[in-house]
Amino acid sequence: MSYFQDRLYESCFIEIPCKKKNIVVGEIYRLPNTDEQFFLDKYEEITQKINSENKDIVIGTDKNLDYLKLNEHVNTSRVLRTVAQMAQFHKLNFTFLLISQ
Repeated sequence: MSYFQDRLYESCFIEIPCKKKNIVVGEIYRLPNTDEQFFLDKYEEITQKINSENKDIVIGTDKNLDYLKLNEHVNTSRVLRTVAQMAQFHKLNFTFLLISQ
């Protein structure tokens, strides 16, 4: 499975068959200086589609957002809400590694 929008975002997914529930492992990458709103709409669309198919999901992603500005940047807050909702849905623990230069 793959989702791609030229010069906006790229992704790649594989599905691992399991006895109880298949696992989808993927990566979604937003190119720097591209439309954040469009990317986040697509990100939510992709994750909702996988969730609706009753599959577990593991996503590695580089959204080119500054997580240190969570309280100042609406789209960063939106991403974290989406991830938290997925974690709650799947009863997973998640951790963000914040690196400041």
